[in-house]
Amino acid sequence: MRNAHVRKIQSESKARIRKRRHAAGLCVECGVNKTDIRHCEACLKRKCEYYANLKAKAKELCLAHYGCQCMCPGCTVTIPEFLSVEHLEGGGIKHRKENKIGNMWLWLVRHNYPEGFAVWCFNCNLAKGFFGACPHSKETQ
Repeated sequence: MRNAHVRKIQSESKARIRKRRHAAGLCVECGVNKTDIRHCEACLKRKCEYYANLKAKAKELCLAHYGCQCMCPGCTVTIPEFLSVEHLEGGGIKHRKENKIGNMWLWLVRHNYPEGFAVWCFNCNLAKGFFGACPHSKETQ
């Protein structure tokens, strides 16, 4: 109980410091002159690297859970850089907008890998979205 109280106070204190630095035109992380909206160049670089690593790890976890191959019948793509998330029931754009999802891989991990999603390669995923079906699906019928 005490640790939770201390963490809350520390969090509130950090928020006040960040707000004060932002108002002064300084980097909200380290307090030096900023080069973008909220961060100095070093903090921005560190933040970008952190999120890139976080997203890569989330994708790795999702591929381990949902499978590391395109689920489209007839497609054999297994290269992780080419794989994406498919909303099996459609409505991916609507789902992302309603839930304000920036990165789908992170969302899947944070929501404990819900059902209704599969791994498809970008080509098959886009073909399904644009044309209603992937050419691979038509070939196997």
